[in-house]
Amino acid sequence: MHDLWNKLRVKATYYYGKIYPVVKSYLILYYKKLRNSEFLKKSYLFLKEYTLLYYSNTRKFTLKWFEVFRNSKFYKILSSAYKRCTAGFYRWIDSLAFEHFSIYLSLLVLINLIMLWLILSQVLYAKNTWEGDKKFRITQGQNVSDVIDGLKSNQLIKSKFLFKVVLKLSGKDDKIIARRYVLKSGMSNLDILNALTDKSMIQSERFTIREGYRINQIGKLAEAKLQLSAEKFLAEAGNDSLISVLGLKGKVSNLEGFLFPDTYFIPSDMDEKDLVQMLFAEFLKKVIKNKEVGDIIKQNNRDLLRIITLASIIQGETSLVNEMPIIAGVYTNRLKKHMKLEADPTVQYALPDGWKQRLKYDDLKIESLYNTYKHYGLPPGPINNPGLDAIKAAINPDKNDFLFFVATGNGGHKFSATYKEHLKAVEEYRKRMKEKTAQ
Repeated sequence: MHDLWNKLRVKATYYYGKIYPVVKSYLILYYKKLRNSEFLKKSYLFLKEYTLLYYSNTRKFTLKWFEVFRNSKFYKILSSAYKRCTAGFYRWIDSLAFEHFSIYLSLLVLINLIMLWLILSQVLYAKNTWEGDKKFRITQGQNVSDVIDGLKSNQLIKSKFLFKVVLKLSGKDDKIIARRYVLKSGMSNLDILNALTDKSMIQSERFTIREGYRINQIGKLAEAKLQLSAEKFLAEAGNDSLISVLGLKGKVSNLEGFLFPDTYFIPSDMDEKDLVQMLFAEFLKKVIKNKEVGDIIKQNNRDLLRIITLASIIQGETSLVNEMPIIAGVYTNRLKKHMKLEADPTVQYALPDGWKQRLKYDDLKIESLYNTYKHYGLPPGPINNPGLDAIKAAINPDKNDFLFFVATGNGGHKFSATYKEHLKAVEEYRKRMKEKTAQ
């Protein structure tokens, strides 16, 4: 049955392909002849004349009938009755309103007040809900429209129009304060506006920068904790006027190494520029104006950039305060002997993908002035922001004969005066790491 159906379908397709073009050409030819024929033209004119005549006669008949109806007694009776009923109804309404004018006026006022209250309650007191507390920041230079757009895009308000109404009613549109906010779920438009304009709401947030943080790390931390822009922070950290204070203009491109690591309490109205200035001012206070540090630098005519650069390498190598002067002594000895520093933290700083926990051999080949495996001497500038202990160690390195050191695997380092001793220490470290992995 299936085969028979397929054969029929094939034959039908064949005949369709043969017959269809012939029929199509015949229909086209017939249509062209018909379109140009006198019969079609006469038919069109007849229909046109008949339509116009029908419309004209119908209109005349309708107007004539309406005129007869208007002059009839029935129409006059209906018209008179309608006028009497309408006049009586209005007289009744007027008398009723006059007799109870005070009542109706009171009701009208009450209804309007209720409507006004319902509208205002929606505008002022309707709650905006979201999950948990939300952080929101207003920056210097933002206008009212920018603030409202920000509130809407962060889903803190339901309607920009209603919030604008609240602003206009309150007269606080010029009193919004640029700072960071934490807004709680369930706040109404009025609550949010009061928060944005309340000077007593300015609070400080604890902000800790660890020793050895690079400026890009500080920028990311400021973005996460303080809702500041990491990009703007980095731009402000390249401020030439601040670099000039140190006499380093043209020598460094940013304040890497000169933003002091510490715990700060940041006011909610502080921006990126203020934050950079605060961290830099703390460096000047704790280092340059510190008698134990700054006076030694000045008295001994020491190069500030070299000291902070060396301190940043020391900070990158260890967080143990007791080891810092020893490591400073190692690098001082290598510099005196014109040896490459071969410091891993300098390579980590040079890597384009950022800091690696563990370097590979290929990483040591990276072409960069910061790669102390390829270039002699110190790198062009600091590789992080060192703490005061690392800076003190760079100023007063331990006097020793060590030229090498390697991690012990227990948080400290093993120091060696000869390469042979160093290789032995490296072997001990590898053995210890294998034992730890096996466990």
